[in-house]
Amino acid sequence: MKLAVLSGGTGWHVQDVLRAAARLGHEARAVDFRTVWAGIVLSPPPLAGEGLGFVPPSPGGRGVRGEGDCLPPPLVEGRSPRSGGRGDSQNESKTPLPVAAQPTSPQRGEVFQTASVGGDTASEPLPQSPSPLTPLPPGEGGTRKDTLPTLRRVISAGAPATPAVLERFTRLLPPGVQVFTPYGATEALPVSNIGSDEILTETRHLTDQGRGVCVGKPVHGVTVHVIPISDEPIPTWDDSLQLPRNQVGEFVIRGPIVTKQYFHRDEATKLAKIFDPATGKTLHRMGDVGYLDDTGRLWFAGRKSHRVETPHGTLFTDMVEPIFNTVPWVARTALVGVTRNGVAYPVLCVEPKSAVKSGEWEMDALRAAGARFDHTRRIGTFSIVMSFPVDVRHNSKIFREKLAVSVSQWLGPNGIPEEPS
Repeated sequence: MKLAVLSGGTGWHVQDVLRAAARLGHEARAVDFRTVWAGIVLSPPPLAGEGLGFVPPSPGGRGVRGEGDCLPPPLVEGRSPRSGGRGDSQNESKTPLPVAAQPTSPQRGEVFQTASVGGDTASEPLPQSPSPLTPLPPGEGGTRKDTLPTLRRVISAGAPATPAVLERFTRLLPPGVQVFTPYGATEALPVSNIGSDEILTETRHLTDQGRGVCVGKPVHGVTVHVIPISDEPIPTWDDSLQLPRNQVGEFVIRGPIVTKQYFHRDEATKLAKIFDPATGKTLHRMGDVGYLDDTGRLWFAGRKSHRVETPHGTLFTDMVEPIFNTVPWVARTALVGVTRNGVAYPVLCVEPKSAVKSGEWEMDALRAAGARFDHTRRIGTFSIVMSFPVDVRHNSKIFREKLAVSVSQWLGPNGIPEEPS
């Protein structure tokens, strides 16, 4: 069997999968899926040779473990007689690769349509293109000739997928095929799900207006409660804790997917778990804030620990940053808080698009974007950061805590962030 492992690099989890495939006698190769995300589909040669092949990271990328600017790959499911599970190893295997499986140098950009990594899921190369490179038009997703015709669904998980990425990737899919972006956590997964059709036609526009990020309706068997935001333990559940619809609070999850405790971490368990004496069940506090709308959809507003409590109200990252992300020269933003004399002030860190020159960083455009909405109107201090620090696991989740320290040092011990009058 020929197996292609979709990868954004050559991280430890990819190597574990390839080792397992080799032990099962499968011919396997790691495939750099970022060539599709970048907007170029490369015409792939067939799998050749024995052992494992690694596609090197794209130019400028730093791989799975680094702090590069590459997007994480989606989990893609294709047509297959049977579909196996996907197991993620928690520890890097120390077993050396067999001699025949040492990394080779296959041609870059080999992209295959494949399903899950486990099971007997065959992969098939993309149809040969007229030329080695088939660039997708900027801002477009290419024509139907560039589609991935055998895909039935695409699931993107582990980190948020922006509407811009979804829009571009869905143009590669056959009619009617969506990209699904489930929401959840290791302690409770999945919680909810939403498809690209709903995101691109409706919720993205509300996100740009500071309404939060819609993550869909709860999956079958799962109930989501919204409770007042608190950093203290809540030992026992009571229905009176629930907030009304459209009011921001912390998500609490009830259902069979919820874990009961952390292993040998009693303090973490106290902060994250709530026991319901009426049912004998354990509920999980997500550490995420947001609200339920009138139709029962969840709207994610950010991490509880990332909220900025100012004298004028509490600001939530995912109800602030999307507003400023609409500015043309901005790649992404990060809201942080800086405390001076016991008062928290909001500062917006801005990562510019790499193709935009510094002379084109229009700060007035940022101020104008914030002035459109009441909750962002008082944000008047902006810090340009050329590359945000991100987590090594997903290579996309922003370390706002590190940015807050850097901003505080940049302002100086007596520096107070400005607020528009």
